[in-house]
Amino acid sequence: MPCYLTSDNINDPTLDQNRLTALCKLLRSKKIRCETMGIGPNKHIDVLKNPLVPSNATIVNFYGGLDAQLIYEMGTKWYKTLKGTRNVYSVFFGTTPSLATISFLNKAWDDKSDFPGLAWPAKYLINNGYHYTQATNLSGIAYNIVKYYFPQITW
Repeated sequence: MPCYLTSDNINDPTLDQNRLTALCKLLRSKKIRCETMGIGPNKHIDVLKNPLVPSNATIVNFYGGLDAQLIYEMGTKWYKTLKGTRNVYSVFFGTTPSLATISFLNKAWDDKSDFPGLAWPAKYLINNGYHYTQATNLSGIAYNIVKYYFPQITW
């Protein structure tokens, strides 16, 4: 089962690409096939639309902020149909506040004006079958990916 990584624009293209490359290196050290699939807005959707990404893939998306509408989108029929049987893991890279404790996430500055935000975003993700982290430590992120999606591999 392969793993594909994408990133939002977080720091700058070089740092963002280096982060993905370093995570791939960690995953490859565990014999997981890993590829980076781009940096920028909507790469998390592009990877799901890519016909070369198999149905048994694990997709890891890095985001530089907490976006209520993006999280909400992941629970919609449209997104779940696009995702199919793939695993999707979200890395909210170094973001605050903690999704685990926030009761309401306001809409982002670029969300639709009629979208108010999302109550209990962590519960929403979990109830829709997703794992996530707000970590910045790549070893910890790699460990979680292996734990959730490659349980046959020992860390």
